[in-house]
Amino acid sequence: MKHAHFSLRASLAAFGTALALLALPAALAAQQDGAKGVVEALHETLLEGMKRAEELKVSGRFTLFKPAIERRFNMRLMTAIASGKHWRTASEDERRHLVDAFTRFSTGTYAARFSSWSGESFEIVGRRPGPGSTVIVDARIRRTGGDDPVALSYVVRRFGDRWQIVDVLLDGGISELAVKRSEFSSILAGEGIDGLVKSLTARTDAVLAKGA
Repeated sequence: MKHAHFSLRASLAAFGTALALLALPAALAAQQDGAKGVVEALHETLLEGMKRAEELKVSGRFTLFKPAIERRFNMRLMTAIASGKHWRTASEDERRHLVDAFTRFSTGTYAARFSSWSGESFEIVGRRPGPGSTVIVDARIRRTGGDDPVALSYVVRRFGDRWQIVDVLLDGGISELAVKRSEFSSILAGEGIDGLVKSLTARTDAVLAKGA
């Protein structure tokens, strides 16, 4: 009887392990679908802004893009990474002002970057596991006239029940967040959080003042 009981227990354990292994691809697919969805939603908003570029001007595109940037990106985490050690020693008020300034600056960058439409379209070309618990969504901007598509990859992570972008990789792997961290480091070293907030605010104001 003991042998039979052991065999049954071993069989049940093996069956449970098999089920878990079978569930892994399904769980991974679900993760990748969630990551893909947030990128597609961002692309829809960007494409709308491009198609309505002349009507909206830069200020209108900024207004259109800002809620999407706030929802689709985890701006607090991205700001923390971009500001490095200065984030860790900042007060909560300083952090909040910096997140607001960085969000506004990022939105202004998108409003300036996606400023026209000549038949371009966005395409998801693949999804793959990224570092840690992230998913990398590979995409490209298809251009008309025989021009090569623009490749970009989004690093996406789940926060609770929401998937959000935490970085964008350009030209085969250049991290936009790493570029920003390098760019911000000298300002932070010399002028601190307040200096970076002022710099980002001024740069965003300059973009919006162009009116194009």
